[in-house]
Amino acid sequence: VGDWLRTIRNGEDLDVSHAHVDVRDVLAADTDLNPTRWIQPAERDPAELAETYRTGWANLNEALGHLRNVESELGKRLSTRGARVMSVSDLVEQGILEVRQGQANPQTLAPELEPLLATAPQVRNAWKVRAAELEMAPDNIRVPAGLAGQLTQEGDLLVTTQPPVAVIVDGRGGHLPATGVYRVRVTNSDFLMPRYLELVLPGTWNDRFQVGSAKRADLRLLEIPLIPVTEQSKIVAADAAVSLAQHHAGVVVAEADRVRQSMLDAIRYDIELPQSGPA
Repeated sequence: VGDWLRTIRNGEDLDVSHAHVDVRDVLAADTDLNPTRWIQPAERDPAELAETYRTGWANLNEALGHLRNVESELGKRLSTRGARVMSVSDLVEQGILEVRQGQANPQTLAPELEPLLATAPQVRNAWKVRAAELEMAPDNIRVPAGLAGQLTQEGDLLVTTQPPVAVIVDGRGGHLPATGVYRVRVTNSDFLMPRYLELVLPGTWNDRFQVGSAKRADLRLLEIPLIPVTEQSKIVAADAAVSLAQHHAGVVVAEADRVRQSMLDAIRYDIELPQSGPA
């Protein structure tokens, strides 16, 4: 404080936000010494604010256009009746699925094989955002013969039943499922699509199988509502459209908020905005 007083006495500028206020104004304001009462907010650059507003409107209109494009796919009629509900165990017995439990132990696996490992946390996180490491298994790693039979193939599913049940289709193959991860392979594509299985296996109807203190579901008991493959394909396409709609809707919300804040800032700082809204 002493340094500030000396700076003021010498007529120099302070290096902190401040304001020179007449003592009569302070007394008239009931001696309010709160700095926020007297220090004005930093000014907004008019050109920068106008550009933020214009860009926000442009991005908002673009995202709304994408949503309109997705609307046609969302409006397609889907056949959701008449599914034959079967368990994973049933489908294994009928030769439609093959299930193998992961054997690779992250604690004892050779370091050179770690890039191939697919762990339960990776599978669970990929349910939200497809993990890049599950799409890019290196091709130049030699796998011992004892582990080669455990490697995934393109289109295999990696599944963890540690709550919640999570599934991802391995789009490339060549991964080693870790302990706690199952490799599920569709062996008869005339009856089941991997992408459809990825959608329905974590269905809420399977929550009831998460029992015990660990709440870990028995994979063999999980139910799959089986519909014709042609209808499965439509469901997968509809789900992709819903995901796109969710993404573009998120952009709409973010850009609409940017437009709103720019508009309010323009009012506060007396700045004229360009006419960038919808015609």
